[in-house]
Amino acid sequence: MLENLSELVKFLNQSKVPYCVIGGIAVLLYGGRASTIDFDLYILTSDEARFLQLLQQIGVRFQRAGQHQIKGKFKNIPLDILIVDPWVGELALRRAKKLGWENSQSELPHQKMLLS
Repeated sequence: MLENLSELVKFLNQSKVPYCVIGGIAVLLYGGRASTIDFDLYILTSDEARFLQLLQQIGVRFQRAGQHQIKGKFKNIPLDILIVDPWVGELALRRAKKLGWENSQSELPHQKMLLS
């Protein structure tokens, strides 16, 4: 699973579309304990169309699961993509940059995320 996720993250980083890894994978990357079977991401509403085009390019099957959520699969790994408005998303990214986090995790358990 981690090899496939590494491939997906490498592609996303090359695309220059900002995203946040959240959920169980972020907890594990932070060094915590978590059990997970999916890969959870935040993306900004302003990047949604571009992000979905990128997913199509790498063969990700996806469908809407609500106004602000997309479910998909990458090499049989379930993806849960949450689409956040610019205020919330930009606030999180701005906070991370202010704290000097580049591809790092937050300090609070309920905020475990990996920022790119």
